[in-house]
Amino acid sequence: MSGDARDIMFFRLSPSDYDQSTRLIADHFMRRNPLCRAIGQMDLESYGEQFLVDIKKCLASGVSVGARDRASQTLAGICLNFSLDLDEAHDMSNSDSVSD
Repeated sequence: MSGDARDIMFFRLSPSDYDQSTRLIADHFMRRNPLCRAIGQMDLESYGEQFLVDIKKCLASGVSVGARDRASQTLAGICLNFSLDLDEAHDMSNSDSVSD
């Protein structure tokens, strides 16, 4: 993968990136995101165990992307994705409740 920034390396995330990914989400996204701040959910624990399960699922999917600073090797950004199969999409759309 390539990008416009020469000092940034783009790569496919894997389960081995879990600790750095959750740290990035907790330390940077949740503390700066206006919606997270407005509802007072500024740490991983406030989202519940399913959130962490979903992060692991995305990292194992092979379709999540990370951006790393070449010099420091610091994780600078992530885009978490996973492929949703038709049966799973149908189950999610027919759910009567949202899990906590």
